[in-house]
Amino acid sequence: KKDFANINSVEKVIDKNFMVGDKVMNFKNDKEKGVMNGDVGYIKNINQETGALTVQYGKGADAKLVEYNLNDNNKSLDYSYAMIKDI
Repeated sequence: KKDFANINSVEKVIDKNFMVGDKVMNFKNDKEKGVMNGDVGYIKNINQETGALTVQYGKGADAKLVEYNLNDNNKSLDYSYAMIKDI
């Protein structure tokens, strides 16, 4: 569910306008963050002051929050609207 009430939650990253609630897919294995290529999650928070974007992977007790630094030109996230993978 997109947060249209808070239009400041939009952040342009690598020519993409991510919003809170966007479904995204991770495209790079990162053992430190505990995410693998193909993991699907939802953007939970965008902090424009620090350049941090938080993605929630999984649901309920299995959910984990992973933070990405937008200032690092992070290319491991992309939209996942057309992906068929179930989370």
